Amino acid sequence: MQLREEAGAEAAAAARDERAAGHTRGLASVVEFLGLLRLRQWREAYNTARALTDLAETLLAAEEPAAALPLTDEADQDPVRGERRPARGVSAPLA
Repeated sequence: MQLREEAGAEAAAAARDERAAGHTRGLASVVEFLGLLRLRQWREAYNTARALTDLAETLLAAEEPAAALPLTDEADQDPVRGERRPARGVSAPLA
């Protein structure tokens, strides 16, 4: 993961340089590279989360909820920020 973070930082720096120099083709290439890098990171995170939730479902089916809960918590972590993702589609409780 560190290598990809370094690659992203280097590419972001290259994008700034290309933009400052007015090199639109170079900027487009760097932006495309950054997009592909982010897509790869997202795919890996998705695959990991999917495997964890599949395992959690298996444990729930085996009536082992205590073993399943840590897996769902781990699957819900943001791989880039290292923190729990905000809940989606859940409204705040009424007062």
